[in-house]
Amino acid sequence: MMQNTTINLANPDIMKDFGASMTTVEWVLTANMLAYTSFIVLMGRLGDAVGRKKMFSLGLVGYMLGGFLAGIAPSIGFLIASSALQGLGASAMMPATTSLIAANFDKDERGGAMGAWGAVTGLAVVVGPLIGGALAKDGLGPALNALIGVGQGWRYIFFLSAFLGLVVLALTLAFIPESRDESIRFRFDAVGVLLSAASLFLLTFGLINGAKHYGWLYRNEPFAIGSFVLDLGKWSPTPIFLALAVALGAIFVVREGKKPTPLFDAALFRDRNFTGGTIVTAVLQFAMMGTFFLMPFFLKSVLGLDSFKAGLAMIPMAIAVMAVSPLAGILSDRIGAKWVIFVGMLFMSFACFFIARLSPATTLGSLVLPFVLLGIGIGLPMSPSTSSALRDVPVEKVGGASGTLSMVRQIGAILGIALIATAFGTAMPGNMQKRVAAMTVPEARLERKFDRVKAMMLDGMQGSGSEMSSDMSQYNDRLALFFPNQADADEVAGTIKTAVLSGMSDSMNDAFRYAAIAPLLGAFAALFMGGKPGKKEDGEADSETDGEANGNVGPDPLAVQG
Repeated sequence: MMQNTTINLANPDIMKDFGASMTTVEWVLTANMLAYTSFIVLMGRLGDAVGRKKMFSLGLVGYMLGGFLAGIAPSIGFLIASSALQGLGASAMMPATTSLIAANFDKDERGGAMGAWGAVTGLAVVVGPLIGGALAKDGLGPALNALIGVGQGWRYIFFLSAFLGLVVLALTLAFIPESRDESIRFRFDAVGVLLSAASLFLLTFGLINGAKHYGWLYRNEPFAIGSFVLDLGKWSPTPIFLALAVALGAIFVVREGKKPTPLFDAALFRDRNFTGGTIVTAVLQFAMMGTFFLMPFFLKSVLGLDSFKAGLAMIPMAIAVMAVSPLAGILSDRIGAKWVIFVGMLFMSFACFFIARLSPATTLGSLVLPFVLLGIGIGLPMSPSTSSALRDVPVEKVGGASGTLSMVRQIGAILGIALIATAFGTAMPGNMQKRVAAMTVPEARLERKFDRVKAMMLDGMQGSGSEMSSDMSQYNDRLALFFPNQADADEVAGTIKTAVLSGMSDSMNDAFRYAAIAPLLGAFAALFMGGKPGKKEDGEADSETDGEANGNVGPDPLAVQG
């Protein structure tokens, strides 16, 4: 998380150093996300079969190797491939983090452990941009850069991942006990792996590029790989990718349902805690990542902060997440996750509505309270949703369950970025036109010329108001023709810039209101989850007893039903 929240800050430097386009450089993070999402279900199940510590360690080695290779990348293609290797390593690591916690802590202790896990996540969200922004700008400083022989700051972001990986690997080998499902005789299912990987790849690819490039229904640009171009006229290829993803996913689920040791165990969803926790996790990631996409954009593009200062501005939110997450985990162990999650989702929804008052006049001080509320809203449900989802899953199946949970978490994050970005972009033209149409200048002598400038701008915005920029250099030559007096030109330029920034802010406010709806759905899902740990709900069976009665070793997931 620390690295992936940082990479976008380094994109301009990567573009410059390799002479690559923004579309190409975007593949550094996209390749990572595609590899991560496509193989996460397989890696979680492999952890159950061959050992969760082993899979975590192997994934960590792959992640470190990918980071080192990315740091020394001689070309943009090499960098993209190295980032994909990191994503593959992360797909082995992430399910193992939650499954190792579940395997090494009793049910009534997992909340506190997951709380610590959630607190570190909150730390990474803010530390990433702060450290990454500083590294991308200056590296390790002129003296150390010269000593090491690396002058491009963005490379240190990847080297840092490799170094931290070494520390984590040493601690893992020293302290974490191994655990696995001894009853599994795992057989590699090539068809199942291909079906799941293809389905998740197409889903992720469609969601990312539908928002960025191709459009959702009508085409923004054609789909092209090398010399191959898929031109569907006015229609976007995105619906084809998503339809294929759903079809292949359905075939995969049906096929796996017939296997004794499936990669994806649909029976897990018979447990209402797993189902509720999975829904809450997806909703939380949707709202959280959508918010993390918008806020830095506002802080940098509207308020004019650099990446480091934008990271500093978000520290109150990170502090709230780090403070609340352990408390939420302890509370969920004592009173149950349901109400902790419910309250957290309401906090998050209120915070998104509260934030949706942005304008060019917004001060950093006015953002502290909504950021703290948002941090509470993130921190309260983060760890309880995960620990509750895995609470009644048998230990021997926790790797596959963690893989499913991680997959849903990632899809929720991608959906949040894609749909919130789409809501922002869709609202932009109308809001821009309204703000430009409402522009006035106080000086009557400038009014006639200003109206002509405004009319020209409105005519140019008929295609897309979202193309407008707050960089006034693009307007300076035109304004000089209308307003030879520099003071008059500066006054008009300031009016235009305020209108453009206000249009951006209005569009962000619209998107935040959409983001605020998702946590309400999460709060509703939380109400259907089980209650206090150790307390059986009506109709809920004793999983360990039923498991023994059925001749199973350990608890039977099919017996845990609401």
